[in-house]
Amino acid sequence: MSLAPDVPVIAESVPGFAAETWLALMGPRGLPEPVAARLEEAMIAVARDPAIAARVREQVAEPVGSTRAELAETIRAQDAVWGPVARAANVTAD
Repeated sequence: MSLAPDVPVIAESVPGFAAETWLALMGPRGLPEPVAARLEEAMIAVARDPAIAARVREQVAEPVGSTRAELAETIRAQDAVWGPVARAANVTAD
């Protein structure tokens, strides 16, 4: 993390450990493609704006600004890791 570059990450102490926290802006199913594309473009610009990125880092977070395809891959990867854990614990979204 850029805020604490000399602090080792937990995976260095606990081999194989990996956990992330992330936030995403999502729209409703069927959102028109031009609207989705415009939102993607705007959110990437916001996340990569130096002043905004600095404020996000002050909150101990690392701004990324991913594309929809990159977000979809993140969700798939996180589901592969945490989906079985949630199912084993009977976690539901309702």
